[in-house]
Amino acid sequence: MFSFCLSTINHIKLISLLLSIFCAFQCSNLIYKISTIPIFYICLFFFICFSFFIFITIKPSQSKPLVYTSFLVLNIMTTTLWFLYGNNGHFSLIILALLMAIPSLYSSISKSAFLGLTVTTIVNFIFIQIFAPYYLHQLVLIPLDSSLLNNLFSPIILLISLVYFGSYYIKVQTKNSNDIYSFQNQIEAFKSQESFLIEAKQHSAFATLTKGIAHEIRNPLALMLSTIELLLDETDNPQLMLEYLPILKKTIIRINKITTTMFRYANPTSEKRQLIEINPLINDVALLVAAEVKKRNIDININLTKEPYMVVGDEYSIGQAILNLLSNAFESIENQGKVAITTKLSTVEDISYICIQITDNGKGVSSHIKQSIFNPFISSKPKQAGLGLSITSRICDEHKGFIEHKQLENKTAFTLFIPTYNE
Repeated sequence: MFSFCLSTINHIKLISLLLSIFCAFQCSNLIYKISTIPIFYICLFFFICFSFFIFITIKPSQSKPLVYTSFLVLNIMTTTLWFLYGNNGHFSLIILALLMAIPSLYSSISKSAFLGLTVTTIVNFIFIQIFAPYYLHQLVLIPLDSSLLNNLFSPIILLISLVYFGSYYIKVQTKNSNDIYSFQNQIEAFKSQESFLIEAKQHSAFATLTKGIAHEIRNPLALMLSTIELLLDETDNPQLMLEYLPILKKTIIRINKITTTMFRYANPTSEKRQLIEINPLINDVALLVAAEVKKRNIDININLTKEPYMVVGDEYSIGQAILNLLSNAFESIENQGKVAITTKLSTVEDISYICIQITDNGKGVSSHIKQSIFNPFISSKPKQAGLGLSITSRICDEHKGFIEHKQLENKTAFTLFIPTYNE
């Protein structure tokens, strides 16, 4: 009879242990999904409560070295894990599960198995049924589900997918709460706004140059007008006409080139892949910024390769990438500015690239954003959207190239690598 009772008590202890582990993971999963509760304070709360309860209920006569050793090892392990990995959400889940397994330890060492089972059940029941529902409205992505496995692994699977694919555009099927639909609508609105900002940024660098370009056109027009008036007054002097007509022709060609380039950049057509010679494209962009260079009193040096290297791509996009880098260079220069545009051939991993490097002697890139300058909305300038380098990097990716940033001595260098065309 006594052995039967002892066996029954051991079975109850085992049931208590399994129930406690089940509840621990359920609670851990729930807390992990509630963003407003600092997990550290919850861990600390359970640690203090269970530690206090165990030490005041176990009599000295019941204590054994193994009991306290096990308890000490558990606490040292959870504390160490917390200090090492406390900022990692997945480890926080494990830590909290370990802390909530303390009632299992108590129920397994207590001679009163019924007391251990009661304590474990009541504590976990109170937490799940009373405290947790109060915070359920804070759930953003994943609602509670009756399945333990789904509750335990679905948030981890979702987070892994979000991090791996680098996307926040994943729609989650949900059963409750209009807040979740509202949150998804906000994401869609943000996507729309982001697209608008990127499109606006693609034209902003060009738009800032409009006044200077207008001035650049107005000056030769005034010169042409005065020249024509002079020729009208000297109609009987053919030598003078032969002398000034080539100047007028050259001026008209220059104005036509400026306006054609302006029109192409202000009204880009759909992306069209074609063979592009890099050097003339760079000269066109340099012509666009000529007025801004004069206005800022910047010394610009253009050193291009003699060989006519060709690439396959969209002429507007590559020109936009160069224009973005030049605009950034101008904005970083405070006084006595120097900007250099150079091209050279380079081979990286057996692939031939034409390198377009733009250097300036400006203040450079702030150290705190150096690692993320090619991410959207990253800028050291308060009034800038922080999309220029992101767009430039994307253009390089679309052309199977890449962009590189180097901080040289008193210089900042950005280099575009675009694969050359091989027949």
